Amino acid sequence: MTYGTSQHALLDAARCSPARRCWCWARPAVSARPRSRSQGRRRTGDRRASTDNKCARCREIGADATINYTRENIRDALKTLTNGKGPDVVYDPVGGDLAEPVFRSIAWRGRYLVVGFAGGGIPALPLNLSLLKGAAIVGVFWGDFVRREPAAFQRDLQQLASGMPKARCGRCSTKP
Repeated sequence: MTYGTSQHALLDAARCSPARRCWCWARPAVSARPRSRSQGRRRTGDRRASTDNKCARCREIGADATINYTRENIRDALKTLTNGKGPDVVYDPVGGDLAEPVFRSIAWRGRYLVVGFAGGGIPALPLNLSLLKGAAIVGVFWGDFVRREPAAFQRDLQQLASGMPKARCGRCSTKP
């Protein structure tokens, strides 16, 4: 389901193209990394990096860049990583208190994907930001997508199956 959600988010909800800069928040977004990469997109980073060790692990599993949000200003760091433009797509399964500063950093005509609230808090974003940025806030509800758009789901499923990363054996962990 995680890979299906990411496939739907990036292909359908974000309408991504290879030139778009994707910002994947958190380890729950780990499935978005290979999906984004296999579709030719550049991932800007990974938010859930509250320690340098977590940043290092995110880079090991494919993040192009990371931000340790406990030491860095997330808006300044996003500006630096995107040459002042901000991310085109934000994949957010976390929510919480960093949602607003990240949304304030989004590029002109960016797409902010609301995937979940693993951080516990449901953010309240000032809607004037969407107006000022020409940006869209897009809900990603894979379960309803599957039910309402079965043909698009089948298309995404075939693409997903053809581009799945190979399974790796080794130490597994369910901790973030």
